[in-house]
Amino acid sequence: MGQLKDELADESHERATFEKMATIRLQIKRETSVGRRGGSGKWPVHIVLLICELLTNGTPPSAVPANIQSTAAAFNGCEADELPSVNFVRQCRTVLQNLNSMLAGFRLGNAKSWHQIFTDGTTRRQIAFQNLVIGLMEGGEFDSVIASSCIILENETSAMQVESIKEEVSLFHIAGTIHILS
Repeated sequence: MGQLKDELADESHERATFEKMATIRLQIKRETSVGRRGGSGKWPVHIVLLICELLTNGTPPSAVPANIQSTAAAFNGCEADELPSVNFVRQCRTVLQNLNSMLAGFRLGNAKSWHQIFTDGTTRRQIAFQNLVIGLMEGGEFDSVIASSCIILENETSAMQVESIKEEVSLFHIAGTIHILS
């Protein structure tokens, strides 16, 4: 009896997955073609989200178009007609950074308290960078929120580092206050 329930659950899960794929295929067919004339075309949201997912998983921007081509061939049985350019994929890193900032602001704004703050700095080509991770206790478990992975510092003095971190934290405090008020 238990095995039949498991098989039925697996079958319904597979059916839901196939229905979702069919819906995405219909959405893709309804989209206007992107084209390469003057850069006026727009990629659909699900393609931008796929690019963001690949970037989040550590795929280099130069490999993203080839991965999308492989995915399209595996799921559709044919190669994609148009692929996003490497330049567009690099521009999607800004979308990903903004998305991370919004989600971090939401989580930090909803938190009752922040328990720990972590920072680390590095230098690339004589430019100082600082990252900021804030630790939260949620449901009895510790969870880290990346508040910023790239705070650019004017110089590497400790006073400048503290000032930059305070400025970054104040942005999340303001975002949390706005979220609570709305």
